[in-house]
Amino acid sequence: MVKKLQINKTNNSNIKKSKTLKRKINPSKESLGTNSISSISKRQTRKKESISYKIDDILNAADSLKNQKKISSPMLASNYDGSQDIKGWYMSEKLDGVRSIWNGNSLISRNGNKFYPPDFFIENFPKNLILDGELFMDRNSFQDTVSIVKRQDQNDGWKKLKFIVFDGPEIKGNFKKRLLVLENELKNCSSIYLELHEQEICIGDHHLKKRMKEITDIKGEGIILRDPNSLYENRRTKTMLKVKEFHDAEAIVLDINKGTGRLENLMGAIECINKDGIKFRIGTGFSDKERKNPPKIGSVVTYRYFELTKDNVPRFPSFIRIHPGL
Repeated sequence: MVKKLQINKTNNSNIKKSKTLKRKINPSKESLGTNSISSISKRQTRKKESISYKIDDILNAADSLKNQKKISSPMLASNYDGSQDIKGWYMSEKLDGVRSIWNGNSLISRNGNKFYPPDFFIENFPKNLILDGELFMDRNSFQDTVSIVKRQDQNDGWKKLKFIVFDGPEIKGNFKKRLLVLENELKNCSSIYLELHEQEICIGDHHLKKRMKEITDIKGEGIILRDPNSLYENRRTKTMLKVKEFHDAEAIVLDINKGTGRLENLMGAIECINKDGIKFRIGTGFSDKERKNPPKIGSVVTYRYFELTKDNVPRFPSFIRIHPGL
């Protein structure tokens, strides 16, 4: 009986404490006002609704962040200067579009910014592959493409675009193997907005010139060359080269510059002047035999270049031959 009475006393004491706590809490509620309490409640509700604690959602979010980190620096092409041996390399048209990465969940730019395509555009993209490619409308339509993809309203302009895939950053092996995997994985893809970019094997410089002319004649931008044995690198690399329209011209040799390093006992470059009176240097395109017996001062040489700078200086000039003077 004593124990029972003691328990009742304890309960009464707890009840009193509880009432005291309620009295302390209630004034603060009143001071906030009904509107403030309502807004806090709404914020708490929104917060709960925006957070998913399902294990699958958590893992998917983690994978998405992981993938974005891995491809934060996509593989970038160096300039082709005519001196590289590109026989046997893969060759494809350089697209005048917007570079993009599909990370299995969303499309992001080369700088890591998210694009906002409508659901219909990406709904049938593969979820198990990271894809490197270009958002492309048509040749000579770069500005129109940019005006569509930079918006965040999932606009219908995306119906005019396609995601042209040219690599798989996370696929093991060299480019030749990666391309085979992409062909196998994407052959059954049902999306009308995703295509694997067409590649062909370059059989030499004459083939490159011929293909380049075909592309520029239809207002294409140029060509991308890929070393079949190259690994995917998250940086600018010399195993992927961009070729833009080049031209041939003649120039007179003004001087001979001695080489350094491996070329210490050979010619390093020649100083030239073209028909427009522009002076420049040619240091690539020579064989060791030609460097040992360089063009004579006063002779005319034929060289290749891609374009002119604002000062009309040939960019990336490369030696072709001594002009026969016929």
